[in-house]
Amino acid sequence: MPVWSWFFIAAAAVFVIALVMVLFLSVTGRTRTERLKKRFGPDYERVVGEVGDQRAGEEELVARERKRQELETKKTAAPKEARAKRNLHNA
Repeated sequence: MPVWSWFFIAAAAVFVIALVMVLFLSVTGRTRTERLKKRFGPDYERVVGEVGDQRAGEEELVARERKRQELETKKTAAPKEARAKRNLHNA
């Protein structure tokens, strides 16, 4: 098989991989947008409007989700730590 045919095969493979990546990123971005709209409701539109950019607004909302998750984790960890300290003192 001539060298130029291998070049076209490689180029086609790169094109197909790029196309699959673009489709994947498009679908995941749309899914993320829908999840954030459902989670935050009217605040989604407000934050995106204030920031002026959809991607930046969504990053802000994701940061808020992470912050809340961290706070909830600390909140639920505190009673466990208190219980562990009580158990040490009672032992």
